Amino acid sequence: MRLTTLLLPLITLALLVAWAPPAEAATKIAVVDMAKVIRDHHGHSRIEDKFRKARKDAEDDAKAAQDVVDGLKKKIEAMLENDPERVLAEKQYQIQVNSMKFDYEWKIKVAVRDYARGLESLYRAVRSEVSAYAREQGIDLVLHQTDPTTKMNPTNPDDYELKRLLRPVVYAAPKINITAQVIARVKAAR
Repeated sequence: MRLTTLLLPLITLALLVAWAPPAEAATKIAVVDMAKVIRDHHGHSRIEDKFRKARKDAEDDAKAAQDVVDGLKKKIEAMLENDPERVLAEKQYQIQVNSMKFDYEWKIKVAVRDYARGLESLYRAVRSEVSAYAREQGIDLVLHQTDPTTKMNPTNPDDYELKRLLRPVVYAAPKINITAQVIARVKAAR
């Protein structure tokens, strides 16, 4: 009886261990500095250049329109106060001023919209590369980590809060940072 009393718990324990489901592998986590990968991406400079050109074109067009408006203003100033053509010229001047402002603001708005769309498209492409790399390496979770050496330099409390929220990872061991590997992958895909 005594032997059975000792063996029964041991046999039960052995059976439990043998039938226990296999232990789950530890979740593999990595971090990546998405902002750095995007800045280093070959498409980023094209998007920046396109935006700068659109903004410069809008400024050049506004300057040319301003020259026309200035010429019209000089023409009005040379007219007599009671000249019947002066009222029509003043009306045309105001139309030109309003049109010039609208055209400039519209061109800038379109340039900013196209810039934002370009960056969003680039982000999706980089995110796809990060995801592919993570799957290939068996990584389960990739978090964004801003370079910890970069200072936040907030200008006000709201700015501080936004910059803090954009840094969700407080610490990550350098060995789990895959930024360099993703940049190399993106460059190789060119």
